[in-house]
Amino acid sequence: MFSCGELIQRLEVWIEHGWIRQIDRVFLQFLQRLDPKAEPLFLLAGLLTSAQLKQGHVCLDLTSAVLEGLKQTIFSGEEENWLNIPIDIWLDAIRKSRLVSEGNGATPLVLSGNQLYLRRYWTYEQQVAADIRSRLGFRALSTEEVSAEKIKETLDKLFSTNKGIHWQKIACAVAARSTFSIITGGPGTGKTTTIVRFLSLFQSIYPHKKIRLAASTGKAAARLTEAIQKVNPNTKTFLSATTIHRLLGTQSDTKHFRNDANNPLHADLVVVDEASMIDLEIMVALLAALRSDTQLVLVGDKDQLASVEAGTVLADLCKEPGFYSPEIANWIYKATGEKVPEGKSGVLAQHVVSLQTRYRFSEGIGKLADAVHSGEIVKVKQVVENEPPYQDVHKVVETSNAKELYASEDRGYNHYLKVINDQRPLLESNSLLYDEWATNVLRAFSQFQILCALREGPWGVAGLNRQVLETLHGKSFQISDWYEGRPVLMIQNDYSLNLMNGDVGITLQRKEGLRVAFRLPDGSIRWVSTIRLPEIETAYAMTVHKSQGSEFSDVLLVLPEQDNPVLTRELIYTGITRAKEQLYMFLPNLKILENSIMRRVQRSGNLLTALQSDLIGYR
Repeated sequence: MFSCGELIQRLEVWIEHGWIRQIDRVFLQFLQRLDPKAEPLFLLAGLLTSAQLKQGHVCLDLTSAVLEGLKQTIFSGEEENWLNIPIDIWLDAIRKSRLVSEGNGATPLVLSGNQLYLRRYWTYEQQVAADIRSRLGFRALSTEEVSAEKIKETLDKLFSTNKGIHWQKIACAVAARSTFSIITGGPGTGKTTTIVRFLSLFQSIYPHKKIRLAASTGKAAARLTEAIQKVNPNTKTFLSATTIHRLLGTQSDTKHFRNDANNPLHADLVVVDEASMIDLEIMVALLAALRSDTQLVLVGDKDQLASVEAGTVLADLCKEPGFYSPEIANWIYKATGEKVPEGKSGVLAQHVVSLQTRYRFSEGIGKLADAVHSGEIVKVKQVVENEPPYQDVHKVVETSNAKELYASEDRGYNHYLKVINDQRPLLESNSLLYDEWATNVLRAFSQFQILCALREGPWGVAGLNRQVLETLHGKSFQISDWYEGRPVLMIQNDYSLNLMNGDVGITLQRKEGLRVAFRLPDGSIRWVSTIRLPEIETAYAMTVHKSQGSEFSDVLLVLPEQDNPVLTRELIYTGITRAKEQLYMFLPNLKILENSIMRRVQRSGNLLTALQSDLIGYR
């Protein structure tokens, strides 16, 4: 065992190595002030509970592989023995503290089974569970209002026949039926198409009801808006998507939103795309801002990387088996003419539809994504090695070949630089011509993207951004200099500019000087002075995390030469599925790819269990 003094002495070293944060140490000191006699083991548990948030964990799970993971990071040598303690001793030390409860009272920590929470995150989990549970308790469409036969009549007009089960049609019917539903599916399964068809169904039933569309990122919102415009060009004024933050109404210098329980959104239906990126805190805010009768439809790929912040909301809500009760299966058949698998499954599963038919995806990319998702290493190696030959997946092992690729005028970054020069408007042109120019440049830039697993190192974001800058522009610029053509990525929300974390802009020359052009979700262009953008970084290369919600024609996915715990199956799958046409994988060491695919993201949390309580009798 260790003493409080030994624990405190190690904090500086852990902070220096980035294993814990300053805020984690402050939380430990806070616990000490509240309970000067607290046991060292309890203080360590409290410290780790706070530190786990950085890794996306909602709580400290004392029975999971989380502790094993901590041994590989914070603890080594003698300190590793600090975790080699039986769970009953951990729990005994935690329960002895007056700073812990099982949910009642106002203690800073909550113990639920073998999981230790910061009270704030335990409350978030309970709030999300309670809200969804209440939404599962009643139907959005009663049989008196709209019959299943009427829904089928509309869906038959919207969808053509399909081989096998038509999951898109089923998803539309289920979403119409419930005040809460989830549509999940991998790349190319038609999630966006399903949203558009569902909106048509909803508007045919309720032509005067208010619809709001949102997505987790600006790019995802722009993609959804474009998809709607292609189907019906006249919907632009009332069916454009925005980010969740913009939907809720961000307020400068605060984490609160204008729309909340006291000022709910004026909406009868809210559809949120790219929901895999929604963290627990944002989910609380979203649900709080909806009226109890507002329908909520979450759409996303449950197998993608989860949010950067704590929680895996979509993945947690999609864990139940995909079976339907006889009652629900019968209703779905009446509303769609489709037979769904019946079986024993929870109430939540009756509101979840998994799209399973792939309609769009290049052959090799699709095969590779499936193999990675299922952890089939042999199939992964076959696709990467082009056995049999695939025209859309390419292995890159030489640094010179990677440089040739990203400097290519056909598929690399020289393509968008050519658009900048070839389509440049006259200096005195009006703003519409400048906006058109910026739109074309941004579209050209989005055709190719370097995605990295890591931030640091020669094959991380920092190293690659410098490599590309020197290749394209020579060594005359520093990485933070402003120059025409510099692509920039927002790394924080800027509410005053209405620009969100993840938005990408291109620096262009106007008569007023250099300005950065951003394409907003509604398709318009926002021009921003360079001096107003301090929280940005060059975006020739970005992390796979930052790419979520985006699609690119071609992707160069770069893996490092050394293994790293951040390399997981979910990260590889997400990086691969950002590419629509061509995928290039820089693989200096194929073993690194194999190790990554065998490493799964395991985040602690108890949302599904909290949700399932008291659900008997719900439909």
